[in-house]
Amino acid sequence: MTLGNLKKKIYALLSADEKTSLPALCYAIDSAQRKVASLCGGIKRDAEIKFVLGKADAPKDFMRAGENTPRIDFYDGRLMLPSKESKTVKITYYAYPAEITDDTPDTTELELSALAADTVSYGAAGELCSSVRPGDVRRYMEIMTEYDERMAGLYSAGIKNIKPAVFAGRRLK
Repeated sequence: MTLGNLKKKIYALLSADEKTSLPALCYAIDSAQRKVASLCGGIKRDAEIKFVLGKADAPKDFMRAGENTPRIDFYDGRLMLPSKESKTVKITYYAYPAEITDDTPDTTELELSALAADTVSYGAAGELCSSVRPGDVRRYMEIMTEYDERMAGLYSAGIKNIKPAVFAGRRLK
């Protein structure tokens, strides 16, 4: 989905004319996409990081380490290995999406999946609803309910199946 398509969807959710000026539109989109990415881990990247005495600079978009990555601590923009050794480590990590500003062209492709971008549209529309439709609590609640349902769907899709211990079969003695 492009930024322009996302903006059109937000205008449609707000039932606003696209000529209506929304000065905080790009800020709301950026805020919503960062929230979606941080809670649902939407952008996965691979990198080879060179550690010197167990320390290395993290990539600028580093949010958190992914699965199947050796134990790495992240603090103040630095990655640290517990072993304090010097070596190159291949890691998988979750990244923040690129920042959306007023200068970002509408043709820019969003880095998030289609479902995550759809979730962003509801989050941004919810943030902007009070400035476009002041006092329209019903519309705000509808948009935010849809946003919450999409966030729950994204979040649960990232959780691996866990076999229930209590109802897994015979009773343990």
